[in-house]
Amino acid sequence: PGLRLPAPPLNTDRRSREWYKRNTLDLIQPIPVPLAGGIADPPLGNIGEIENIGLDATISYDHQLYENFSFKVTGIISTYKNVFVDINGNPNTFFPASFGNPPVNTSRTEVGGEIGAFYGLIVDGVIQDGPNAGNFDFRDLDNSGDIDPLNDSAFIGSPHPDFIYSLNFTANFKNFDFSAFLRGSQGNDIFEYTRVLTDFQIRDLNRNARVLNAWTPQNPVNALAQYNGLTANDNARGSSYYIQDGSYLRLQTLQLGYVFPEILGLNKLRVYIQGQNVFTITDYMGLDPETGSAENSGTQIAVDGGGTFATPRSFILGLNVTL
Repeated sequence: PGLRLPAPPLNTDRRSREWYKRNTLDLIQPIPVPLAGGIADPPLGNIGEIENIGLDATISYDHQLYENFSFKVTGIISTYKNVFVDINGNPNTFFPASFGNPPVNTSRTEVGGEIGAFYGLIVDGVIQDGPNAGNFDFRDLDNSGDIDPLNDSAFIGSPHPDFIYSLNFTANFKNFDFSAFLRGSQGNDIFEYTRVLTDFQIRDLNRNARVLNAWTPQNPVNALAQYNGLTANDNARGSSYYIQDGSYLRLQTLQLGYVFPEILGLNKLRVYIQGQNVFTITDYMGLDPETGSAENSGTQIAVDGGGTFATPRSFILGLNVTL
């Protein structure tokens, strides 16, 4: 009742694609110097070149379904790859990144690789027998018989997503209006080093429930090393244990409004209710999959070392008045 088909209905379909290749020169980075130089903080210099290749695609659809009902949907998807092309003219130069005190290796940026790729030891389970039983079984990449982060580390994950996307939906029915905005990321990893606090350190801190299934002689599991407060076993060293899938889908904004007919001499009176960060779908077990970096470093990305806060959920009741 009250709905009348227009003649003809209005349908608009818009699509766009943009491919780009961009080289950035003279990036400001610390100039690598030999350890024998005794320089704790290397000077900065314009020594880097990076290449970014990407694709952005947008599709938008407007539809006038009835005289009093219309809607619009806009979807955006973006993907990119970055490669460090040159560092000071030396193909063997790389930028390491670490976190904490003592420092724990997290990332490595090298010529031919991407910015901030996660770099560390590979965990092959938990040692079940011998004096080191209960500790992580790190892969001995150089077959030396000893685990050395300098020689036994490898690339273990990427902070860069396969693609990011968003979906914006708006609709109008008579005096009602509705909008929803979703966005997400797929295929990116996060180095969640907060696990070192919740899984190993003996302090007055909250524990994650997974420590209830940590290795013990009576519970010889192969997923989580023993809970013993970071003893000499070095379970806290940067490793694949701290790499998590950071993919997520978030309903960022949800809003419903109603415009009253002319009332009290006002040109327009609109009341609305809005939700922010309504829900997030993710397998990430940290506080927020949109974590930034633990350190202020351009070559360290998506390292969750604590000190960040989860994005709050909020609901707003608002009023728009036009005189």
